[in-house]
Amino acid sequence: MIRREELIRLKDLYQIIFNESVSPENDAELTNNEAKQLCLQGDCLFYIEKDYKGAMKKYYDAAQCEFVRACGCLGTMYEKGLGTKIDTEFAAELYEQGIYMNDPYCSFKLGLLYENNFCGKDMDENDRLNKAISLYEKAASHNGDAMMKLGYIYEKGKYVEKDQIKAIEYYKRAASSGHPIAMNYLGAYHFNREEHKEAVELFVEGAIMGCLRAANNLGICYENGYGIAKDYPEAIYWYERAARKGHLEAMVNLGFLYLKQGQLLNNTKCYEQALKWLIYADRMNKDGEEYEKDIKYALGLIFFNSLGTQRDLCAALRFFKRSYELGHVFAAKCYADAILVNSKTIGIPIKNSKKVAECYQKGYEQGDLLAGYKLALGLVEGKWIEKDEDEGLNIMKELANKNLPQAKAYLESIKIHN
Repeated sequence: MIRREELIRLKDLYQIIFNESVSPENDAELTNNEAKQLCLQGDCLFYIEKDYKGAMKKYYDAAQCEFVRACGCLGTMYEKGLGTKIDTEFAAELYEQGIYMNDPYCSFKLGLLYENNFCGKDMDENDRLNKAISLYEKAASHNGDAMMKLGYIYEKGKYVEKDQIKAIEYYKRAASSGHPIAMNYLGAYHFNREEHKEAVELFVEGAIMGCLRAANNLGICYENGYGIAKDYPEAIYWYERAARKGHLEAMVNLGFLYLKQGQLLNNTKCYEQALKWLIYADRMNKDGEEYEKDIKYALGLIFFNSLGTQRDLCAALRFFKRSYELGHVFAAKCYADAILVNSKTIGIPIKNSKKVAECYQKGYEQGDLLAGYKLALGLVEGKWIEKDEDEGLNIMKELANKNLPQAKAYLESIKIHN
C-alpha cells in the first residue's frame, strides 16, 4: 500500500508531468504507463480526497486496460462498500481476474473471502478453508500480508496442525518484505526466548514503520533495560507515539511510567501526565478486566494521595473498590485505608468495619503483608473493630517471621514497654 506522504508527492508530480487528464475513450491506445497514471490518480482520490466514486472511476478505467492492480483496488471497494454498494460476489470476480494476471494481492484478498465464508458457501468447510490457505500460499510469493497470515495460522494451529518452525519461517519472510506487524511478531518471538537484542532490533524497525504494538514493546524494552540501556525518556517517547494513536496498553504503560517518574523525582508534572493518560485509558478501555483493575488502582492512588491533583476521597473509594472487586492484590488494603480515612474525615464512626477487616484479610491472603499489618494493628488496638489482642499479636508474629519491618518494630516496642 502506498503511504500517504508518497501519495501527496505523487499527486503534485502527476499534475506537473501531465498537462491533460488521460482519456479512457480510446482504451486500445492507452499505454501501461497511462493506465498506471489512472491508478495513481485513483489512489490520490481514495486516500487523500476520500472521493470514493471518483477513485472508482479511475480504477475502472485502468482495469479496462488490464492494469492488474486496479482489479484489486476495485475488488476492495466492492467488498467494503466504498463508493458503491457492498457486493462480495463481484469483488470475488474482480479478485479472480487479478489472480488470472498473477496478482498476489488479489490472491490474498480472495483467500480472506473464502476464510470468512463470503465465498464457497456451498463448499464443505474443510474444502473452503483449504482453498483459503491455498490462495494465501499462492499470494505468499510476493505479498507480506499473506506471509503474515500463514505465520499466524501455523503459530496458532488455526485450520492446520501447529507448526512453530513454519510460523517463524513465514514471519521472517514477511518481516524481510517490510511488513511491520510481522517484525513485531518476530520480535516478540525473540523476546520470549530472552533474545532481547534481536527483539529490540525488530521492534525498532516495526515501530518506525508504524506498528503500534512494536512501539509499545520498544517502550517496554527501554523502560526495563531489555536488550538495550534503560532510558525512561526514550520509553516515554515510544509509549506516547503508540498511545496518541489509540493503543490502550501503551496508554496504561505511559501512565504508570509517569507515575513511577513522579515518585522518583517528586515531580508534580509527571503526576499530572500520569493522571491524564490513565484517564484516557480508563475511557478507552473496552478490553474488560485485563487492564481495568490496574487502571482503577493507579487512579485510586492518584486521587487518594493528591498526586498532581487535589485529594478526592470519593473518587479514590470508587476506583479502589472496583479494582478490589476485580482482584487487584494491593487494592484491598488501599480500599480499606480509604474507607477509614473517609470516615475520619467526615467525622462519623466507621459503619462498615466488617468490610474493612474483610479487605485487609483478603489483601493479606493475596500476599500483601502491609494489609496483614493493618489488620493486626486494628485487632490489637480495637479502634475500628472489636478488640482481639491475642489474634492481632498472632498475625503480627507471622508477619515478623516473614521479615516485615513494621511488624518487627511493633513487637520490639511492646518488649520495651513491658
